[in-house]
Amino acid sequence: MKHFFITASLILFALTATAQHKDFPNWEDLQAKKIAHITEKVQFTAKEAQQFWTLYNEYLEKETTLKKDFFEIQKRRKTPTTSTTKHLTKHASNTNKHSS
Repeated sequence: MKHFFITASLILFALTATAQHKDFPNWEDLQAKKIAHITEKVQFTAKEAQQFWTLYNEYLEKETTLKKDFFEIQKRRKTPTTSTTKHLTKHASNTNKHSS
């Protein structure tokens, strides 16, 4: 079971490193192949499969939400706010006065 989690973690890392969820071409095909691979390699019982896929799907939803939130925060940090712009403009004006 330890090897399964290592393998699953590596697959997830590779997928998230190459593309954002749902923006990747053929995302559904890729997900289906991943699920088939995991199912084939791990060979869950019916009860284990139900428990695992329920948790796994919850994990993916939370991961997707966190990534979207993270990228939204990163976008906002790159766009100066009005107060930041005012501060920078004021600072530039003061610097120009001192250098004249």
